[in-house]
Amino acid sequence: MVELQPVVSDQDYHEFIVVSEDQKAHELTVTYQNLAPTVQLLILQDEQAVTSITMDGGVVTLLAIVSDGNGLDEHTYSWDLDGLTTEDLTVSSITFEPSDFAVREYLVSVTVTDNGSNPLSGMANQKLTLLAVEEPPVIEPPATEAPANPSSGEA
Repeated sequence: MVELQPVVSDQDYHEFIVVSEDQKAHELTVTYQNLAPTVQLLILQDEQAVTSITMDGGVVTLLAIVSDGNGLDEHTYSWDLDGLTTEDLTVSSITFEPSDFAVREYLVSVTVTDNGSNPLSGMANQKLTLLAVEEPPVIEPPATEAPANPSSGEA
């Protein structure tokens, strides 16, 4: 039988596990390192994932999806929205109404920083095209010719 006895060192970042089996000792050192978060950017319009947005398509949500190997880390967010909105830019998601902005391409990015002892960051960016409202095509009825009048004597 192997018995593990964790012993925390004077430093908060190391944990030693001593294994003793028949007077033989093994020592395992576990070092806690800060890992940089990874970020993905998800764009939703009217709660549907999209790659471009339309003026009349409903509310747009930009969502930073963060993955961090240090599960207990907390994160701060810093958005650059190329002029799309001025709301709080320190949260994990941003919501705006696209009809308030100009039709053009925007470059949006988010940087996420963890609170590890040596803070690390991850970043995601994406081009976002805001399209004009598409008007349905006007379909005019086909021109019809008046039927020839048989009583007029025309052939």
